[in-house]
Amino acid sequence: MVEDLIKGFIDSPWLHTLDYSTLEKIPGNYISKRLKKRHSDVVWRVSTGGEYLYIYILIEFQSKNDPFMSVRMLGYLSLLYQDLIKRKQILPDNKLPPILPIVYYNGRKKWTAATNIADLIPKLPDLPPELLPSLKYLLIDENNYTPEQLFAFKNLVAYIMLVDKPCNLENLQICIEKLASLLQNHPELNRLFTDVIPVLLELRGVDEPELPKLKNLEELNMTFAKLLKKSRKEALIEGIEQGIEQGIEKGFEKGIEKGRKEGEILVLQRQLTRKFGTLPDYLTGKIAHASQQELESWLDKVIDADNLDGIFQ
Repeated sequence: MVEDLIKGFIDSPWLHTLDYSTLEKIPGNYISKRLKKRHSDVVWRVSTGGEYLYIYILIEFQSKNDPFMSVRMLGYLSLLYQDLIKRKQILPDNKLPPILPIVYYNGRKKWTAATNIADLIPKLPDLPPELLPSLKYLLIDENNYTPEQLFAFKNLVAYIMLVDKPCNLENLQICIEKLASLLQNHPELNRLFTDVIPVLLELRGVDEPELPKLKNLEELNMTFAKLLKKSRKEALIEGIEQGIEQGIEKGFEKGIEKGRKEGEILVLQRQLTRKFGTLPDYLTGKIAHASQQELESWLDKVIDADNLDGIFQ
């Protein structure tokens, strides 16, 4: 997972060449001098080659914007270095190993906090800027990636981002299918994701039926494939029912319109016959093929007209 995070979302060819089989997790809890417990979410180290040379990867997970995140990261790095010095895990000549600070953000609003503590401190005219603290962390913001981009990654972290994003049932099923394929030879991660994905969906408010206890992603994939099939069937039935309903409504409207027109024709013919006598055949045909607007116009003229020409001319 850490390897996919680095290779998929950090643009650094050198980092991509490291031997991630040497990756190991480091305790992430530190005790400060004031005995206040501080916690960073995940700390890893990976060999860079040579004798005991490591780069440390510090990952902090955030679901909300924190304007002082850079201050927190500076504190984490300081405590981690103090711990490494205490345990004598430093480089020759008292050099400190490099630390890559990462903030992984999965909130719904775009990250707006400063990624460098230097941006929080006003520049003073007579104070050299190099005397002020400066620490920049690497931000990985889920909001910066579209579902299309994430599908193209073929990467565990990318697929988890997809599950974590609001998406339709079809994309979700494809995502679970790809995860199952990637984790065929990783039963432990497979079981972990099988348990985690329903929790993520529940947290995101996805309105799906309660899922049964499943053994692996293959079963989860089959379950979602059935849900998708059912959803498509229901959508098809709903579409057919809506089509029938709309057809009936249009039929009623058309029938009412036709009935109204025929009624106006009969009324017009009756009034004309009572006032002017039997109508000539050409006029009967003209009335039968008239528009609604013409019929209404002629009906309005019947009362005041002295002859047929006054109505139809």
